[in-house]
Amino acid sequence: LVFIEDDIGIPLRILPYNTTLVPLTTFLMRKSRDSLSASEVDFIKQWFWRASLNNRYGSEAATTGITDTRILSENTDLKTITGLNRPTFTIDDFIEAPSGSATGKSILGLLQARKPLDLSSNIDLKLKGIQKRKKLIKNVDKHHIFPKDYLKTKLRGNNKLLMDSVCNLAWISAKTNLLISNTPPSRYFKKLEEVNKDFKFSAEQQFIPVGASSPIWDNNYRKFLKLRAELIFKEALKNCGF
Repeated sequence: LVFIEDDIGIPLRILPYNTTLVPLTTFLMRKSRDSLSASEVDFIKQWFWRASLNNRYGSEAATTGITDTRILSENTDLKTITGLNRPTFTIDDFIEAPSGSATGKSILGLLQARKPLDLSSNIDLKLKGIQKRKKLIKNVDKHHIFPKDYLKTKLRGNNKLLMDSVCNLAWISAKTNLLISNTPPSRYFKKLEEVNKDFKFSAEQQFIPVGASSPIWDNNYRKFLKLRAELIFKEALKNCGF
């Protein structure tokens, strides 16, 4: 469990598949974390992200767990394993994924692994150790970049299905959430730029495009989802070692 939060960087509460703990804990019972080489740690991390993002544990989890226990124990080349040898996830999968899905949790985990910073204060928003930082933050949670109430007035037809896209979520503090309220991002992002001199850096840390050409500034939700999904997709490929 410590390996998941410390080395992989994903909080247990948003673990995409609890069943991935079975091969991982079985492996670590045989070999302690302190005895792992840097290459072994990287191998396990790549296995985890590939298994999660490829939805490897979406079915036949018990059989897959046995197989993956052997893969980890034998340090099997992932390029030779069907289901782990290439990405089966796409940019469209990211755009369409709700936060509660395995893909959604994987993306939220990717953002946590990046050590997200608050958009208004630049305070560390890693969920691990949050209790020690309560005086600074009060509360941390995932919130919509384009507020949901705002989207309800703008989206029509099938586009409404994208209202809950995980690509519209970011980790922010309760203070920042109050500042956002139900205003469109083109408006509240200007406020964030005023109160946070490092706003661009904290936004980019969570793959939120804020450059002059960003769809944020004209409240173009579909273009924003596509652009952010592309940025997250690149990070996913990197973490998977593809």
